[in-house]
Order: sequence, then structure tokens, then C-alpha cells
Amino acid sequence: PEDQKHDNYRQQDAESALGDYLDRLLAARVIQLAQKWQAGSIVLPSLGNIREIVESSVQAEAERRYPKHKELQDKYAKQYRLEFHRWSYGRLLKYLKECARQHGLTIRQERQPKQGSEQEKALALIASAFL
Repeated sequence: PEDQKHDNYRQQDAESALGDYLDRLLAARVIQLAQKWQAGSIVLPSLGNIREIVESSVQAEAERRYPKHKELQDKYAKQYRLEFHRWSYGRLLKYLKECARQHGLTIRQERQPKQGSEQEKALALIASAFL
């Protein structure tokens, strides 16, 4: 039991280090793209309502994948939630802000609409930041 605890901690540390590394890579790449497109700011969604957004998206996808199979829908939603909670948006945001500051860019956060396609949501997010 004690060895298993240590193995779990080691695995969590390794996953955390990998997540940290990937978030730094993502942040650097986002900043590179912003510079390539000569952007002065990057607009990101504020995740104050993330639980609602994710839950409605997960439910819709579960129903689409498994129509009339409530048990399979619940299983899909549970697995998705477990994976979702492993990702740290806050950590990525921290690295984006650090990297943006170093390159003279600003990061703005706005509330993302719940409805619409991903492209429509992105356009609304940008419009709310600059209009």
C-alpha cells in the first residue's frame, strides 16, 4: 500500500511536469502566431461559467453519440469530466500572460457566449473585447 502511494505520487508529478511543459509550449506557440499576425492583444475566454458550458456540451455530445441510451450517455459524460479536470486552464493562462508580457502583447479575458458554433463564439468574444 505504501509503495503504491509513492508510485501514484510519482505518476502525478510526472503528469504535472508534462502538463507544465506542454502549457509552456502552447503559450510560446500562441505568442508566435500573434506576432506573425501582428496582433497587439490576445483575447481568451473567461472561464467563470465553464462548468455550465462544458456540461451542456458534454450532454449534447453524449446524446448525439448514444441516442436513447441513458446509461452510455452517463458513462461518456463521466469519463469526459474526469479528463477535463486534469487540464489546468489557469496554468496555461499564467504562461500565456508571462510570455505575452515578454513580447509586448496584452491578454484580455471576456465572457464567452454559450450558444453558436465555435467560430461564432470566437467572433463574439473578440467583438466584446474591442467594441
